[in-house]
Amino acid sequence: MDSPTSAEWLKQHDMAKLFTGLFDGTCSPNLSLFDTIAEFVHTSFEPNVLSVKAVEEKSGLSEGAISDVQALKPPERRREGQQFAHFTIAFSSRVQANHAIQNGIVIAGKQVQVQCRLLEPK
Repeated sequence: MDSPTSAEWLKQHDMAKLFTGLFDGTCSPNLSLFDTIAEFVHTSFEPNVLSVKAVEEKSGLSEGAISDVQALKPPERRREGQQFAHFTIAFSSRVQANHAIQNGIVIAGKQVQVQCRLLEPK
C-alpha cells in the first residue's frame, strides 16, 4: 500500500473481495473487524444493505463503516411479543467503532447505545 487512503479502501469488505479475486485463489483477505454490541434495538430492524446504509447515514458514520450486523440471539429464539433485542455490529475501522461507542447510533429511528464487545476467555 502506498498511502493510508489506499489501505482504508482495501479494508472495506467488498473491495478486499474484489481485489483478492484478481489473484489465482491463493490469497484471501484477513481484515480486522471491531466488534461492538448495540443494545435495545427494536426487533422490527432487519439487517440488510439498505438498512445498514441508513444506519451509517443517520449516525454520522462513513459509508462502508459497518461490515456486518447480526442479532445476538436468533429471532426464532425470541420470546413472543419481544420488542427489543441486542445486535452485534462489526466495524471496518477502529475510528468508526469508537465514534459509535462515544455517540451511539440510530437504528430503526431509535438512538441506541453501543459498547465494545468483550470476548469471553476460553
